[in-house]
Formats: sequence, structure tokens, C-alpha cells
Amino acid sequence: MDGDEFTYIDDSQTPQIHGSGTEDDHNQGWAGRACQLPLWGALFNGYSGAYRIYLNDCYVFNKHILTSYEYSLTKKERFPKGGNTDVTIFYYKANSGPNLQLTDEIDVGNHYSETQHQYQISQQTWQGSRKDQYDAYERNLDYGAYTDDGRAFSGSSKFTVAVDLKNQGIKLRKRINRNGNGVQSAEVFVDGNKVGRPWHIVTPSLSTRKVPASDGGTSLQPTNATGRDVNGWYNSDFEVPASFTSGKEKVQVEIRYVASPQKNEISEFHYWIYSYR
Repeated sequence: MDGDEFTYIDDSQTPQIHGSGTEDDHNQGWAGRACQLPLWGALFNGYSGAYRIYLNDCYVFNKHILTSYEYSLTKKERFPKGGNTDVTIFYYKANSGPNLQLTDEIDVGNHYSETQHQYQISQQTWQGSRKDQYDAYERNLDYGAYTDDGRAFSGSSKFTVAVDLKNQGIKLRKRINRNGNGVQSAEVFVDGNKVGRPWHIVTPSLSTRKVPASDGGTSLQPTNATGRDVNGWYNSDFEVPASFTSGKEKVQVEIRYVASPQKNEISEFHYWIYSYR
């Protein structure tokens, strides 16, 4: 029951919804009880036979959704090999099919990809390769392990990307590393026009590391005691309205650094560009 809920929307590798316990996701706590209400409840307790109807807090997805329930280590003495959870989900599906299309991506730090997208950077503060993980599970702290090249800067980066000619706006997604720098803000310009709101990322500034375990092996432990399942890789999304992109097949995007309280730079490792249809 203490396992977190991880919900990934539209193929993000970072869970946009990260709950603190399976029973909490069904509006119960401390195991819960047999309580049947119109929008939530359980036949037995907050875990067994539990249900929730998301009417006033919908999970909206345009392409794909994945929900995972973590099997916590809290009961590892009783269930050393983990356990099984059976879940049934009902959802509303539009007749038109997915309306989000991946139209381009940029591998920052890769010379070929940068050249193809006319990538430019000013006031670069770092360039190199990092190995880290995405948010992990108690029984799989190496989940999402990934090595990637990237850059950081206190100025700006520019690049040109392909979008769908009939787009109704686009989604920018980027991979950052938040280890030591969990607050990263930027202004976004499309073809020289500033999008009205900043790209403001606020996350824990944590990353796990390996330390010797008491049994003589190794285990992953946090660099900060607030949570062992928080890792450095983080995907963040930014929505660009159709007024900036409609009727275009390519746009130039500029990411302009905005000062933050933690570190005088923002990082970028990979961009995905999605077009709404």
C-alpha cells in the first residue's frame, strides 16, 4: 500500500503525476477501510478492491498514458520478491485518434544533430556527458539510467525545428539535469516573438549515488535524505500556442536564460518537438 503511483503522460520519461502511496491515490490513507462513495472508495480497504473516478481532476493525454504502481520495500520482510497488482482502467477515447505527433528532435551535444538544426549557444558554462537516472522505484533505483551529452549556459540557445504545417500549436519537451540545480527558468521566443509566460522548472535538486551497503554489496542511497527515488534526469514540457506556429513547417526557437536562486545556468540535453493536430 505504501508504493507510489507514477503516471507518465504522452511518453514523458518523468512522471507528471507522482503520488505518495497507492491507497492515497484512492483518497484513503494508512491502509484505508471499506468505504463506498460515488467517486472513490473500496470494497475491502484503500488498496484491495479500491476505486476512484477522476471527474473533477481528469488525467488528460493526447497520445499515450502509462500508470505504474510501485511495490514498496516497506513490507520487504513479508514479501521479499514483491507482489502483483491487478488494475482495471476505463477511459474516454476520441474517435479521431492521437492528436499529438512527434515532428522533430534535437540531440544537444551531438554535432550532426546540432548542425541539422542550426543550433547556436551563447555564454556557455558547461559542455560534456553525464550519467544519471530518471525518478526511480524503491525496488529499481537504477530505473531510467541514461548517459547523455549536453550543454549549460547563462545566455541563450537557438535552433530551428520542423513542425506540422497544419499544427494547432506545439509542445516543446526537453531533458535537463537537476542535480544541484533544481530551479531553471527561461524565456521562450518563437521566430523572434516572445511567448507570454516563462519556462519555469522547479524540482528537487537531488540525484542518487551508490554507497556501500551493510550486507557487503551496493545500494543506491540519496545525496539528500528527503527521498531516494528522486534522480537527476528530468523531462519538462512547454506549450506554444498556435498563434506562433500555425501555417508553418519550420520555426526558430530561442531559449533565453532567466536568473534563478540556485545556479547561474540552465541545462539542456535533448529536445522533442510535438505538433498538435
